[in-house]
Amino acid sequence: MPIATYEEVKIARNQIAKALVDTAHEVDQLKEVGLTAVGTDKILSLKERLEKDSFKVLVIGEFKRGKSTFINALMGEKILPAYSTPCTAVINEVVYGEDKQAMLYFKENLPMDMDIGSLPPRALQQMKKYQGMKKIPPMEIQVGELGDYVVIPSEMNDSKAALKETPYSKVVVKYPIQLCRDGVELIDSPGLNENSIRTEVTRGYLQQADAILFVMKCDELGSASEMDFIKNEIRAQGYKDIFFVCNAIDKVPEEERSGLKKYAVSKVAPLTSLGEKGVFFVDSYHALNAKENHEWDKLGKTGMPELEASLSEYLRNNRGKTKLMQAIIPSRQFIGSLRTEQVESYKLALDGAVAAQKQKLKDAQPSLDMAIQRKKIVEGQIQNAEMELKGRVAQMMRTQYEGLIDKIPEYVKNMDLQNKMTINPFAQKERKEALEQEVLDSLDQFIRCEMNQWSQATLSPFMDGFMQDLAQKIGTQVEEFYERLDSFRYDATGVKKPRNISVWERLAATAVGTVTMGPAYGLIGTTMGLGSVLKRSALTWGAFIALAATPITTATLGIVMITTAVGGGLVQVATGGKALEDKYKNVLGKNIAKQMRATEEDTIKAYTDGLTQKVAEHLAAIPEAMQNEVEREQSKVNALMDAANESEQERRKKIEKLDEIKENLSQIEARLGEIEQQIQ
Repeated sequence: MPIATYEEVKIARNQIAKALVDTAHEVDQLKEVGLTAVGTDKILSLKERLEKDSFKVLVIGEFKRGKSTFINALMGEKILPAYSTPCTAVINEVVYGEDKQAMLYFKENLPMDMDIGSLPPRALQQMKKYQGMKKIPPMEIQVGELGDYVVIPSEMNDSKAALKETPYSKVVVKYPIQLCRDGVELIDSPGLNENSIRTEVTRGYLQQADAILFVMKCDELGSASEMDFIKNEIRAQGYKDIFFVCNAIDKVPEEERSGLKKYAVSKVAPLTSLGEKGVFFVDSYHALNAKENHEWDKLGKTGMPELEASLSEYLRNNRGKTKLMQAIIPSRQFIGSLRTEQVESYKLALDGAVAAQKQKLKDAQPSLDMAIQRKKIVEGQIQNAEMELKGRVAQMMRTQYEGLIDKIPEYVKNMDLQNKMTINPFAQKERKEALEQEVLDSLDQFIRCEMNQWSQATLSPFMDGFMQDLAQKIGTQVEEFYERLDSFRYDATGVKKPRNISVWERLAATAVGTVTMGPAYGLIGTTMGLGSVLKRSALTWGAFIALAATPITTATLGIVMITTAVGGGLVQVATGGKALEDKYKNVLGKNIAKQMRATEEDTIKAYTDGLTQKVAEHLAAIPEAMQNEVEREQSKVNALMDAANESEQERRKKIEKLDEIKENLSQIEARLGEIEQQIQ
């Protein structure tokens, strides 16, 4: 029967984990008969990843859109602080737990610029107790105390203190919420465009998400900044399955709702692969009240049940089944390769005459030597490609960066600054800081948007083409490698070449690494032709670039505060009219461009190195897998030479053991095949 519920996904996951443990046991048994080159580490790491895998649902949106209230409605109780002013300062992860509990986690490197006076005494005590240690242990706090740790105090919202970093990395809230029972994590993030530091926290969580719920308010649907973030941040990083939650539908007059829904669908449905099915209109506030009071009829009118059902269906059928397949396919490939290319060939060789077998190994050795030579050629081709990639990315980045610098003065000139200076000496410092932050935030958004657009339009297509060209270049050598390896196996043991499997899939089976190496390797593997399972888990090139490359921001560019760059005259901006403001922005734009030129070489190098080093790390898996193949054959040769000195009875025992292992592996592979059929 097909897998249709979370519980069935969970059962299937346990069955796969058991199959991986059984496979590792059979691998250990092979060592007893002399095959020592096959290890259990990768198959067990795949099991560990499978068991630890969770579904991360990131709730994201601009501040004051009701994200925390929405999550509280999902939970059925007001657990997370939710206020009308910007309040969420750190990531809140909601996971399943029978008892309500909250754990506060500290950053590994505490920020230098903290507002110590606003921190609760217990947090200060914990920081002081473990001062000097690399990592501060997490601290349990009462769920009712969450507001003391994760909320921006209302009196700080418009002050410089509100801009300072928090020492906390996240809070993990355990709660008996049904949606989270099977490994789903709900993540409440700081609001976008409220503060650049907290917006960066949210950006940093994007790549960990399995699903994204973008929360808007019905009376402010699809603002320019929201649409910009969706297009240039979320979709640019490869997320297509976005759930749009249009909150506070109850605030819209009944007679206007039909028109608003049509408008919302036309605006955001094209931005999600789910189409109209990805757009929901909910009343979080009354949904929360209905759940707290067990008023199920009222809950049915809030739109929440439909959203919860759709999200559960998506996680089960899209993400849940995909995660299972990410374990099944490489495992079956690994077992098949182990059974035919290792166990069977070793058994056939043991079953032959001793003298004849020694001669076969000697005659076959040149083929193995030639296979090793092909591996070395592939290593050289990859090294050359990495050097070429580094040079070409640097050249492309230089063109983009210089074009970006040229745009800066005009962008600054056209800034519509909301913050103004004042002639009041008591308010000048605070106003100046607010003006500086506005300019830096606006610049960050502009630079990020420009870089994302360039990445999508220019760099991503280039990377895809470059990797496909590389696959063609090394493909000939990889095919020759396997031809020589198969020739060695046939001449030495009589095992024929496996049918209906590409050389890339054979490499993947050897590594058991298409998934354990992570989604970034999935991307490169897909480009190289490693099979359909990778396409389900792989990042897009835009997402890979966002992960690997050093981000370009005002901080990384070394842009200093405005007063340092421009000098005095801020009061004149407030008192001298538009002409002086335009003059001020003209000087500002030129100074920022000058600072960017001063850091040009370092910026280009950091960006290029970050990207190409990450590509190199994953490409290294190809010659590593080839080396694994060689070592297995060399281990087999050594085992056979040792067996030549054994008695006939000892060799017969090994053959019987190999028959047992082969049969066990066949049964494990069949079990995985049955689960795969249930998934598909």
